[in-house]
Amino acid sequence: PIHIDEAFMSQSAIAILEGSKNLLDTYLGPPISANIITALFFKLFGINTLTIRMQSLLFGIATNIFLYLLVRNLFNSRLALISFFIGSFSHIAIAYSRINVPSIEAPFFLVLTLYILSLGIKRKNLYLFALGGISAGFSLYGYTGAKIAGILGLGFLMMHYKELKWKYWVA
Repeated sequence: PIHIDEAFMSQSAIAILEGSKNLLDTYLGPPISANIITALFFKLFGINTLTIRMQSLLFGIATNIFLYLLVRNLFNSRLALISFFIGSFSHIAIAYSRINVPSIEAPFFLVLTLYILSLGIKRKNLYLFALGGISAGFSLYGYTGAKIAGILGLGFLMMHYKELKWKYWVA
């Protein structure tokens, strides 16, 4: 059996594949990026229960990988490894990584945005700041709760405002 949200997202993804879904129509519907990714997985692997849930599994794995990289970049490898294991075996991570719901995108985009911005601060690279902004921008097309990634990314940058030149803030 599949969860009702999985069924709804799968129907939207099938409608995208058939060309009968307006990609700009997200009012009162699930976030469009989750539907597009599900449609892509359906196109590549066929329509079945495993394919429906594969997207969430990959987002969950990628979130933990970027969490490890973020904590290692900010602190050290030992703390990064501890964070990786806590993130991997937490109840919420397991629960949301096993069903296809758009909320699994929220922690992914948050961690990805913070990781890219932390690299930008460390390397003083303008392109990494722009890439962090793009990552935060992608969160706008995902789960509603992921929209906080841009705000938290800005807060993260504000914590390092003395280290950054004006040109990095413009990016």
